[in-house]
Formats: sequence, C-alpha cells, structure tokens
Amino acid sequence: MARVKSCLSVLLLFLAEGFSQLVRTQQVVTATLGEDAHFSCRLMRPKDVLQVTWQKVTPGAIENVATYNKRFGPVVNPPFKGKVEFEDEGLQNCSIIIRGVSRGDESCYKCLFNAYPDGAISGRTCLRVNELYGPSLLITQTNNSHTTLSCSATGRPAPIVTWEDSEILENFTIADVTHPNGTVTVTITATVAAFSLPDKDTMVRCVVSSGGAIKQRSMVIPARDQASFAGQSQVSDDDWISDAVAGSVGHTNLQSTNQGHTNLQSTNQGHTNLQSTNQGHTNLQSTNQGHTNLHSITNDHTNLQSIPNVTVPQYDAAQEVEK
Repeated sequence: MARVKSCLSVLLLFLAEGFSQLVRTQQVVTATLGEDAHFSCRLMRPKDVLQVTWQKVTPGAIENVATYNKRFGPVVNPPFKGKVEFEDEGLQNCSIIIRGVSRGDESCYKCLFNAYPDGAISGRTCLRVNELYGPSLLITQTNNSHTTLSCSATGRPAPIVTWEDSEILENFTIADVTHPNGTVTVTITATVAAFSLPDKDTMVRCVVSSGGAIKQRSMVIPARDQASFAGQSQVSDDDWISDAVAGSVGHTNLQSTNQGHTNLQSTNQGHTNLQSTNQGHTNLQSTNQGHTNLHSITNDHTNLQSIPNVTVPQYDAAQEVEK
C-alpha cells in the first residue's frame, strides 16, 4: 500500500511538472511603487482551450482576477476593475497589466488554461514591489571653517546613496535606519572645508537607486568668498521623510530646510535628531520615547515645542512620482 502511494505521488509530481513546462511565464515581476506591472502567459503547445483565468494567490485565499473566453471575451472581476487590464487577449497567449502597483498588489498570480481534455494547465508569477522616496538634501554651516552636506533616501530594498562631482567633499559617513514597514532610510553625510572651496559656486549631485529605479538631485555649494551658508540649504520631499520615519524604532535623523510656515511631526521610539534651517515661521513638534535633540538655524521667528500624544499624519507613498 505504501509503495502504491509513493508511486502515485511521483506520478502526480511528474504530471504537475509536465503541465508547468507547457506554460511560459515570468517567475518574478518587479515594479517600483506606482509603476505598471506586466504579466505574460503563453502555452508552449497548442491546446483546445476553453477559457483562460488569472488568479491572485494570497495566504489562505485565491481570488479570480480576470477571465477570457470566446463567448464573453475579456472580463475583469469587480474588485480589480480599473486596476487590471488585458494586454493580449487569446486562448493560447493571455497577458495582463496591473496599473499603478501598490503594496497590496504584491503577491503571486496564476494563469490557468482550462483545456479539453487536459484540464487546468497553469503558470505562476510573483510580483515584487520596490519603493524609492527622495533624495532629500541638506547643507548646513557647522562652524566658520566647515560645512556639512547630507543626502537621504528611503526605499525597499535599501537604497544605494552616493555623491557625484564630489572632489571637494571629505569625511564621508553613511547611516541607515530600518522602519517597521520594511523600508530603509540611508543617509550619507560629508563635510567641505571653507579653504578648499573654489572662487565660484560648485554643483554636487546625490544619486540614489533601489531595485532598478534611479533618482538624483543637485545642490549648489556657495563660492568661497560668500560669508555664510546659513539660509542656502535645500530640501525636497518633506512628506516622504515624515511618512518613512513615523513610528520608527531605532536611531532616526530627520533633516529639513524650509522657507515659510512648516510643521514637522514625528513619533519615534529611540534617539531622534531633528535639524532644521528655516527662513520664516517654524514650528517643530515631536513626541518621543527617548532622547530628543532639536537644532534650528533661523533668520526669523522660531518656536520649538515638545508636545506629548501627537498623532503623526501619514503620507500615501503611491503619490511619489518623481524619478
């Protein structure tokens, strides 16, 4: 009896492998948050196919996403309408597109060719969603002889952050923070000595990459004869910074430069360092469990407050479109 069960298991495994070899599809599809993901599925041998079905496979559940047959044509089920579209419609080759992928779309997907008399012949593809926010730049004068530059980016997988055109930069340091949502913030910091600055403004560029996505941003270091760097700083994408660090566990650095009215809120467990260079009215609010250090260089009115029980606003990462 045991021998019969063993032979039956081998036969079923052989049939499954044989059917899987009949379908050509991608093993993994990778897309950056907000981009489109393309899934292809093709039979390697002609079969008498009655219908093709795409399914989303999640732990403990399988959802029918879309179907195609000759009688009804392409049909996308209600939960996926406006999200999923057919790219190729056919009984031998059937491809779909997931528009503007989000974290919720990260899963495995099956295409099933319901053929006669073979039954269901399927292929399987898994979607991996990468995220990349930033970069954000900050330049501050630490003292009369040196200036500090930093560049931060948050992503999944952890982004690679580098300086380009950085001949005058020195003392490079890199720090990273892993957040509960699986993203990682990487910050690269460097200094520049005042005596090494040329007589004209110098452009430096920060380049970040994660999962195939690449973004960059530039900043200008004022010429040597300018009296001060105060007020010359540049920061972008404040929203992704506050979202990425909200509720983080570990050592976190928030850096922001604003011109106008600004309200930064952060809830952290660990050591938090908020740095801000502002021209205008500034209100920094922080609720922390641990040590808090607020630094501000301003040319106007400044109000630093530490307020308990502050609710941190969340930012929809899918809105990040800059590349």
